[in-house]
Amino acid sequence: MGWILVLNDKIRQRRKAQIDPILNFVFYPISKAKIKAYKMKNNEINLHLIDVNGEEFAFNAKDLSEIKSLKEMLASYDQNSVTINIRPIDGPHYQLKIQYKVMTTRECSRCGIEFEKIADKKHEDYLSTELKEGEDEGFVLIEKPEKWDWAEYLRQTIELDMPYQELCKEDCKPEDDRVLIGETDKSVNSPFNKLKDVKIPKKH
Repeated sequence: MGWILVLNDKIRQRRKAQIDPILNFVFYPISKAKIKAYKMKNNEINLHLIDVNGEEFAFNAKDLSEIKSLKEMLASYDQNSVTINIRPIDGPHYQLKIQYKVMTTRECSRCGIEFEKIADKKHEDYLSTELKEGEDEGFVLIEKPEKWDWAEYLRQTIELDMPYQELCKEDCKPEDDRVLIGETDKSVNSPFNKLKDVKIPKKH
C-alpha cells in the first residue's frame, strides 16, 4: 500500500511540474489584466479593490483624448500623459500621487482668444472613504469609493493649478483696449465713460 501512495505522489509531482509552467504562461498574465480592468471601468476606479502595496494607472495621449470630461480642457498633443499612484495607508485612507504633462486650452483674460499652454506638475493628496470627527483636515472625502471619478478629479486639479488670470502673451493689446477682469474698467469703449460727464445736483 505504501509504494502505491509513493508512486501516486510522484505522478502528481510530475504532472504539476509539466502543467504549472503552462498555466503560469497562459492564464496569469490574462488574469492580472482582467483584474486591473475590473478595478477601473468608465474612467472610475474602485478604491476598495486597490492592492495593499498600491497600484499605478498610466494614461497616454490616446487614452486621454477619449475621455469626455477632459476634451474641452486638453489640446491635441502626442505627449499628453498622466500617471496615478494610489496606495492604502490606514483603514479608509489612501495616498494619491498624480503626475501629469498635458497641453491645455486656455482663454486670455484680456482679449478673450484661446491659446495653448503646457501644464507639467506633480501632486500628492490624501483621500478618504470615511472620516471621523477631527480627521477632516488634509483629506479629500470620496463619497463613492467604488466609483471614484479620477478624470474629474484630474480636471479640477489642473484647473486649480492654472492662474485665475492669464494672458495669451505678455504684450497682449486688444483693439478695444480692454483690461484684465478684476481691474478697474479703463476701456475707451466702456459705456460707463459717459457717466463721467453727468453732474449730480447738490442737495440744499
